[in-house]
Amino acid sequence: MSGLVRLLDNYKNHAPRSTDLKSFIFHEVQSGRGRGRLVLPHIAQNIDEQVKKDLPLHFAVIAIAHKNPRNDQCGGSIVPDIAELGFLYHLKEIIEGIQLFYPPGATFTILTEGGFYRRGGIFDVEAEVIKNYESHISYLAGVIGESNIKLFSLEEIVGRCPNFEDIFLQIRASLNYQEFAPYFSVMQRSITEKQENAGITPEEMAKSYVALHRAKHAASSVGRSLIYEYLEEVLGPNFIYCSVTGSNRLEVLNIDIFNKPSILPQHGIGVLQGGTSKIVVTPFSELQLVADEMNLGAIICQDMGPLPFGAINFGGK
Repeated sequence: MSGLVRLLDNYKNHAPRSTDLKSFIFHEVQSGRGRGRLVLPHIAQNIDEQVKKDLPLHFAVIAIAHKNPRNDQCGGSIVPDIAELGFLYHLKEIIEGIQLFYPPGATFTILTEGGFYRRGGIFDVEAEVIKNYESHISYLAGVIGESNIKLFSLEEIVGRCPNFEDIFLQIRASLNYQEFAPYFSVMQRSITEKQENAGITPEEMAKSYVALHRAKHAASSVGRSLIYEYLEEVLGPNFIYCSVTGSNRLEVLNIDIFNKPSILPQHGIGVLQGGTSKIVVTPFSELQLVADEMNLGAIICQDMGPLPFGAINFGGK
């Protein structure tokens, strides 16, 4: 673990500017995207209920899938790097910030997506690769957040619904072009040559992606979202549901991947800006293009194996 500890010394905590718990959550934890910076009544009520009971605040977020399978995006990497580490560290900073104002603190529950995407056959990633990726993430979460950051499989949760596949197919059949068109560009950056040779298109991938994510909130046995029902069982009724991609739903708190918006960690290589805590997630092909113009070095962290654990930009040549 010593290698990770030394690596984490590069990070600097960002001291909260707020003077109270809710101000910190709504103005510093919450992203400026979408409906950011609003005081959301449902979330404010959940905070009040937990505070009355002197219990930790429980946040939940769907994140963590697998590295993008295209070589131009992740260079063939199949394990987390400093991009994912930065995301987990950001959650740690949120937890520590809350604890300054509210001693019972907070927890984060991450619902991992990798196995869930295999249900829709969207990405060209094997089950063992996903399992290995999540194992590394779990290790990092333990180092970063100890027991305050936990991972659960989204696929196992939706698997509790016996007719989930029917719900997914019904939703998929009902989608119109405008509903899944915004996701074409993401799928174009993820589709592999193997998929293209099999006749799979970014449009079909995007359609399945949207249908899957709508189906996960389809009615359960008690007429509620499958995800919300599960989270209430595990975390109690006052959990705070978060989004890292932006949502306009009033019960959702938008948060960023890092302290500033960035592409998702799985879509590139993490580059630590030397002497700072800033991480930029950069597609592998772009790193190759600018390598001669940047003083880049590989980050080696023996705890995570012999391969580079991301890159560091030392500044000018």
